[in-house]
Amino acid sequence: MRAAPWRTRSVRLTPLGQGDWEFVNTHDWSDPGGLTVDALARSAHAHPDGIWLAERPPGGQGWQTTSYAQGWARVRRLAQGLLEAGLGRGQVLLILSGNSVDHACLTYAANMIGVAACPVTPAYATLAKDFSRLRYIADLVRPSAVFCAPLEPFARALDALELAPEVQVITPCGQSPFGRGVRLGDLEAAAPDVRLERALQAVEPNDPAKLLLTSGSTGDPKAVVNTHRNLVSNAAMIRATFDDQIEAEPQVMATFLPWSHSLGANAILHFFTSIGATLYLDPGSATPQLISETVRTLREVAPTYHNTVPVGWALLADQFERDAALAANFFSRVRILQYGGAALAQSVYERIQRVAIATIGERITFAAGYGATETAPTVTNVHWPNARMGLLGLPVPGVRLRLLERGDGQFEMRVKGPSITPGYLRDPVRTAAVFDPEGWFILGDLVRFADSADPSQGLVFDGRIAEAFKLESGGWVEAGRLRAGLVAEIGPVARDVIITGVNAPRAGALVFLAEGPARALVADGSASLADLCGHPAIRAAVAAALARWNARAPVPALRVMGAMILPDAPDLASGEVTDKGSLAQGRLREVRRAGGR
Repeated sequence: MRAAPWRTRSVRLTPLGQGDWEFVNTHDWSDPGGLTVDALARSAHAHPDGIWLAERPPGGQGWQTTSYAQGWARVRRLAQGLLEAGLGRGQVLLILSGNSVDHACLTYAANMIGVAACPVTPAYATLAKDFSRLRYIADLVRPSAVFCAPLEPFARALDALELAPEVQVITPCGQSPFGRGVRLGDLEAAAPDVRLERALQAVEPNDPAKLLLTSGSTGDPKAVVNTHRNLVSNAAMIRATFDDQIEAEPQVMATFLPWSHSLGANAILHFFTSIGATLYLDPGSATPQLISETVRTLREVAPTYHNTVPVGWALLADQFERDAALAANFFSRVRILQYGGAALAQSVYERIQRVAIATIGERITFAAGYGATETAPTVTNVHWPNARMGLLGLPVPGVRLRLLERGDGQFEMRVKGPSITPGYLRDPVRTAAVFDPEGWFILGDLVRFADSADPSQGLVFDGRIAEAFKLESGGWVEAGRLRAGLVAEIGPVARDVIITGVNAPRAGALVFLAEGPARALVADGSASLADLCGHPAIRAAVAAALARWNARAPVPALRVMGAMILPDAPDLASGEVTDKGSLAQGRLREVRRAGGR
């Protein structure tokens, strides 16, 4: 396995009585304190000519780069411009934009003067059939300004918001369907002066830096307050799992993971900024429709570190297996592969490694992380050479895990640390509900040790309390545990599985096929998904997997009555896929049950 820049594992497990434990990482870590913009300032001083961000130019050819020195200078000018436009500490900048250099610079500029950035998934404004969710968000966060780029796809949504005339709309062109239109270039023309220094000095570490929205899968979205302290400390915690090579050798990642989510915004953008690394903003996505853009990016950019969602890895495995030139560039210098959002199937891991061995003669370690929007986000990660998929890893330095025993080796996980949110914006009831009487944040997830005799082997996800549902018999189905087991059992032909059966006699499953392996199984490289779902070989493979799973299911409620193999792919426009590329299980069940697909 190719060497990766990890520190050695070092953890301590302390009994608390009644089967409960406290689990911590014993590595030292240094919390730099301060504000989010300090990370950009430090990297600009240490690596002025290093590339911070790169994006496709308007013509779509090549890459337009921004160095750390250029980025820091631009952030200061934009911060001054925002000040002169009347923004200041305690206000909110709502961002309707995909990932871009403008988006990143405005986020740090807003933070510099005490304005919280609230990035919203573009789907709420561009794919929604109505704008009720977007209106709810605007009413909740009460922005003083909105950044919208480009204007055209968002114009109808902006008009539907009916914001007050004094709300400023920042666009590249300066036009606005309402309120005060401000041209981004005019903001950037400002010359930093003493007012900027005074504004910066007034910002405190416990001020909100970002308002990140939860998915709203169980109701209206919540606006999670991420303070400067939350983000700064979490970046330092992640850094403490690496050795010094993580900064000695410049890191490069090409990513589409959206900045409206904590993984892309904090664990990638802010962490990479804090270590002086380079991000290429991939215009692709982990969908069959956009994977070609990611492939184009990875032909041109050789990453040292690559992170995507499990479905993204499955799609890339298809591409690597049939494109030796793509694989050669991708594996030429990559040292860490990582996934998040759900467990990666072991079969997909094996496919990736077969290509790596054929290409460079080495395997590449696969990391994973676990956390939540409320934890900024990283609570645990896999920071050692790893070939086992489904691990959550070990606590990162600086957080404390509390494991509450539930029997049969299963624990409920709670967490404390400086990266934990102070709560939800304007929602004291739901804020109080996620902290127990001793101040531990209630994650709502169940775990078990990968090896009960050796805690250093890490934790394994064992279901989400809120995803458990009852059958007609009253038995509880742990949907997360069942999904992971079925994905592993069905193997490479399954892209993912959705668990069904609320109040039904038995649990069931909806199976999305992975086109490449499914076509290989039936020896037909041109078969459509509709053809594949009814093919006898595919049906036999899935049926055999269900039989194997049912024969060894630990409890009757985890057995499945059958599976439906779906003839299509999950649909982004219907909300079945998040903009991260992971499946929205609840929404997908709702859409399919209603016959909308």
